[in-house]
Amino acid sequence: MDASKSGADLAVRTAFSERYDLLQIMRGLEAVPGQNSPVDFRLAALCDKEQADIWHADRVLAFSTDECPPLVINGEDIGGNHGQPCLIRVTAPAHKLSEKDTGSLWKDESGLGFTLMKTESRDTLLFLSDNIGTSEMDYRFADRITGCLTPVDTDSAGIVPWCQECGIQLIPAIRHTERKALFFKDGKSAEIKDEVKGCDRVEIRETYEIINPATVAEAIRKAKNRGEITPPLNEGKALARMSLVYRFEDDGTVITEFGAEALRGTKIDCFLGIMHQLKCDAFGGGVSRYIPGLKPVTKCGKTYDFSHPYTTRRDTMPERLLLTSDTWFSTDAPPDRQIDFLSDENGRRVVGFASGYLPVADGEPSYRARHITEAGTLVKSCKSYPTFLGGELNAQRARKGKGDALGFSRIRGAAYRKYFTPTCDDALMYTIPYNDEEYVYMDHFADEPRRLELKLRRGQTAQTLFSNLPCIIENGRVLTEGCVGSVCLRVRGTK
Repeated sequence: MDASKSGADLAVRTAFSERYDLLQIMRGLEAVPGQNSPVDFRLAALCDKEQADIWHADRVLAFSTDECPPLVINGEDIGGNHGQPCLIRVTAPAHKLSEKDTGSLWKDESGLGFTLMKTESRDTLLFLSDNIGTSEMDYRFADRITGCLTPVDTDSAGIVPWCQECGIQLIPAIRHTERKALFFKDGKSAEIKDEVKGCDRVEIRETYEIINPATVAEAIRKAKNRGEITPPLNEGKALARMSLVYRFEDDGTVITEFGAEALRGTKIDCFLGIMHQLKCDAFGGGVSRYIPGLKPVTKCGKTYDFSHPYTTRRDTMPERLLLTSDTWFSTDAPPDRQIDFLSDENGRRVVGFASGYLPVADGEPSYRARHITEAGTLVKSCKSYPTFLGGELNAQRARKGKGDALGFSRIRGAAYRKYFTPTCDDALMYTIPYNDEEYVYMDHFADEPRRLELKLRRGQTAQTLFSNLPCIIENGRVLTEGCVGSVCLRVRGTK
């Protein structure tokens, strides 16, 4: 495998087929002013093996502008690409304020304080109200300014808002403490500065803090008093700490090890862990999606059946479909993965894309089943939001004060993504390497029984983690047979 860093982007190239290599590009290795700039997926493509340029994409499989999942804290997305939607944009033509006024304190006619967070243009300003929640951790902000704004700590003239727009995100909302890409080769490792060939493995390591919006205004005012003209909007105390490792294996698998740690009593309502946008119709035959463990779901008179590959387009997907526990085949096993297929004009599935949560740490199915009410959300844009822990229904119940309060102080898990070549149209098998083990997934979605076989290498042993099909392990091989169902194995032993 080869890797190359260019600015904030990292390209990783691995073998895929006889003709093509797989190119995967990540972004966010450098900060962009005024943005969160987390590490995020950007592009996956096939490139001809004869193509020398590692950045050249011959056939784009997927392209994304936002697949970096946030935490849900106090009912709002924050972290990743998201900030707290707490700012008010005020239109005040020719307001005559400048950057040096950032951090100034104002009061409206109700006596509520507002801090000037940013001078957007000669006509618009961004304000943040004082915290009107019950505490610094249970924060809430005003969504409207009453009457005129009067300065408290400057000699500026008062402001008469011509119009107001609430719900503007406070960004940047995260503060990085680590962000780097490493390559591993011949037992040694080093940071990737440009291009490296013949790597054994590539890793991106990222750690950042999510800032408490209730502490930002005071921190900005203190920075102003220290003489800073334009203090960053991610000043303030941390709510939570995110740590992520993106590990690229030599077969193209990308493992994401993630951890979220709540600080100072913060409660995390929900964590999605992974998000995915629709794959490109790279071969002209459409994109279909398969979600093991999910029943056919009827909404508004239309049935959506993902127990077999289902065509995904804007006109075939629901406006918003929650994969609540009544849609699972087993209430003890929330759906934990999905497979997208890219087909050619003849209907032949050319490329498969598997993604999901590994059954490790908090990703153990029994643990997730106890701490989740929905396995994810599907929307008309063909985006999917597979929930790791928590869930929107739980978060709403906690906010309304009904039932047990939901909250996690610490989350640990691992997710995977992998492009592969399907071997047949009505069954599939793929392998995910993780540490010194392998996880093997075998799925059947046929009208007639189909047999799948896995041959174990010398010294390997297989353990069945989940199976709703006949599964036989003997004489160095694993056999499954059936029409519709899945088997998940943990394989251990020498490689």
